Amino acid sequence: MITNRYLPTTVLLGTLLLLPAMQSAVAEESAEIDAVMEGFDDEAGTVDNVLDGFDEDAEGSNDLNGVLDGFGNDDSAAGGNTARSAAPPVKPKRLQLSGAAVLGTAYNFAHDEPQAGEPDYHGFSRLRAKLGLGLKIRIAKGWMGVIKGHAFHDFIYEINGRDDYSDEVLEHYESEAEFDEVFLRGKLTPNFDIKLGRQIVVWGKSDNLRVTDLLNPMDQRQMGQTDIEYLRLPVNMTRLDYYLGSWNLSGYLLHESRMDKRPTVGSDYYPFPMPMPQEDVPDNNGADEYAVALNGNFSGWDLSLYGAHLYRDQPHTEMVPAVGMRLRHAETDMVGGAINIALGNWLLKGEAAHFDGMRYSSLPGEDKRRSDLLLGVEYSGFQDTSLSLELVDRYSHDYDPLMAGDGIKENMYETAVRYTGNFMHDTLEVTLLGTAFGEAGDGGGFTRLSAKYDLRDALELTVGVINYYEGESIPFNAIADNDRLFAQLKQSF
Repeated sequence: MITNRYLPTTVLLGTLLLLPAMQSAVAEESAEIDAVMEGFDDEAGTVDNVLDGFDEDAEGSNDLNGVLDGFGNDDSAAGGNTARSAAPPVKPKRLQLSGAAVLGTAYNFAHDEPQAGEPDYHGFSRLRAKLGLGLKIRIAKGWMGVIKGHAFHDFIYEINGRDDYSDEVLEHYESEAEFDEVFLRGKLTPNFDIKLGRQIVVWGKSDNLRVTDLLNPMDQRQMGQTDIEYLRLPVNMTRLDYYLGSWNLSGYLLHESRMDKRPTVGSDYYPFPMPMPQEDVPDNNGADEYAVALNGNFSGWDLSLYGAHLYRDQPHTEMVPAVGMRLRHAETDMVGGAINIALGNWLLKGEAAHFDGMRYSSLPGEDKRRSDLLLGVEYSGFQDTSLSLELVDRYSHDYDPLMAGDGIKENMYETAVRYTGNFMHDTLEVTLLGTAFGEAGDGGGFTRLSAKYDLRDALELTVGVINYYEGESIPFNAIADNDRLFAQLKQSF
């Protein structure tokens, strides 16, 4: 196990400097393709990636691409006089079914041998089979429905012995079956859309760190093993969209208060020495959480402004009269914005958010304010290569030293560095991601290296390694020995 907390970051930065040169030496010249993608959903990651990330140990690919195409606005047409040469339009199918079957495994190489009666997280810790299905229904002109769901079973618990695991671990990690996105979307007028049901809404511009992307909770059960875009959990809501020129105004009314899926007692990612108090999840009656977004898309840049009233995903402990200590979720107000600016091969990113109503276990009954700022840059000037850097500062106003009991500092820094490269005629994709928490990485972090190879059409193999390094912040002060190799075989259909 790596004990030097700065070594993973040093290795990551050194490797990032070498990879573009290595890639240029083996890559062949390829023509640059300008892709024009038109779809019914205006937000990336909401419809087309539903079946991605079936195994949290590896990054997924877009299983519903193509399947969900052709459900855009029926009255849209290409410009210019192309009637004589264009082929007759193909009428989209009324029903389209797609899915993926995944077999994934993981090998923990840093855990010690377990003591008698303790969970066995040494060696092989996963043998999970997972199936995901998505059905798209064309109802009428301008109207569509989507039903998506997944189920998995992890055989490693039977192999290692179920009696050595807590009931909570078996309940949350051994098997799962649930509906994911289930919604109806349609046009009320040429400029006015409605979307009803369980859905995912992506706010912000960052790919690796969250500042304004708050409407959907996350699956945090195994930190760092999958990208954010595959971890969002759908929420039941009503969404209204109004389009006017380059602007889009969206309103959201959330009918479900769904919180993050967090590591449970007894899992190798649970960071506390004892069970937490019972959690009180808010009973949302359909008016407790709401949000609004204004998005503008222009030549070379885009801008988004946000406002929301939401329950905070991160709970705090609170003494409830006649009940005892409970985990509670504070009601918070957020205002913020995000911007992208394209300058040649460079993409500049920015996000900012201000929160009122933050509560902490160490300050019962007190509301606090916090301001988050993200700055990022992405470079794509190397052939088949993308490099990005993102920095976040979370500043707590009116800081009280007692907040240190919640692991809170006046300034909380986060850093993410990412490399993505494509080789062998785009059949091999290599990704290297490193994150660090704290001003000098003293809060801990992780590095993840993965390679995804297309064995043949619709069949891909992903292998990789993730290394955690210890820090003073939760959860890295407790999960530094969770380093592991992972692999998955994925068949899409």
